[in-house]
Amino acid sequence: MGPLLTTGLEMPPDFPADAYHAIHLKIAACVETHKETYSEFAGAWNALSYRYKAVAEYDQLFTASIVKHGSGPPHEERYRQERDLFGFFNNGFSIFESLSYAMFAAGSMLQPGHFPLATPRQKRAISVSTTIAAYKAAYPSDSIAPMLDATVKDPSLQELRDIRNVLSHRTAPGRTIQAAIGGPVSDSDRWKLADVILDETTTSKRRVQTTRLFSSVLEAFKMFTIAHF
Repeated sequence: MGPLLTTGLEMPPDFPADAYHAIHLKIAACVETHKETYSEFAGAWNALSYRYKAVAEYDQLFTASIVKHGSGPPHEERYRQERDLFGFFNNGFSIFESLSYAMFAAGSMLQPGHFPLATPRQKRAISVSTTIAAYKAAYPSDSIAPMLDATVKDPSLQELRDIRNVLSHRTAPGRTIQAAIGGPVSDSDRWKLADVILDETTTSKRRVQTTRLFSSVLEAFKMFTIAHF
């Protein structure tokens, strides 16, 4: 697909580059009329590419380690697997936090009363939920409102958020490793966090889910920017 226009990064093939570029080019037209707000948008938009690329790399690293060493490896390899899980889930949810911030900044260019972005306190208050609430209030009849509502209620996003919160703020969970005694193993090895199965699909299938949600929101946001900018 070639490097991104924003950060110059070569992105994984599953990155929704067409919608990403279309939105950026549409909103970049406001760089002179809304310099400060556009700067907030651009920073978040750049972050999307960094977070997504990190998700892809952590997915590849964790999967390769699990395939080679299994889920009960020696201490140093176990550390690397935990590092990659931490990086995967933190960057995965950060995609949606950065996207929410960018969408809030875009909304502020159109309706600053619904999307206040003038003070440090107002910027800190922006989250996935506050962005959705602002769009529902400012554009109740636009199709983006139900799309955002459905996204935040999606179980895969809720899992991403919940695991990120535990890893970032509480603990490095242990593992339940199955051992065979005189017969085949009857169950999968699991993380002691959300009962996550640890195998070659642990991060790869969640990357697919993350990409699905991310692409859906970007497509809806693209249609919004075409209609309103």
